Amino acid sequence: GLVEIAKLLFENNADVDAVDDNGWSALHRAAERGHEEVVRLLLEKNAEINAVAKHGGTALHRAAKNGSAAVTLLLLNH
Repeated sequence: GLVEIAKLLFENNADVDAVDDNGWSALHRAAERGHEEVVRLLLEKNAEINAVAKHGGTALHRAAKNGSAAVTLLLLNH
């Protein structure tokens, strides 16, 4: 699944804090979609938890806005 893909990317030196054209990192995307285990892995890899996208918003904002209680709590407690 997604965790295995992320692990493979990290094994091949993927940048945990790489962003797309909107300034969204993998942590933003995983948080937005409620992928708790991917968020956990990204945090273990020291993803920047307070990174702000171009139009504002952190991973915590994305998780809360989209109703992912588990990811919201994970980010708050990290």
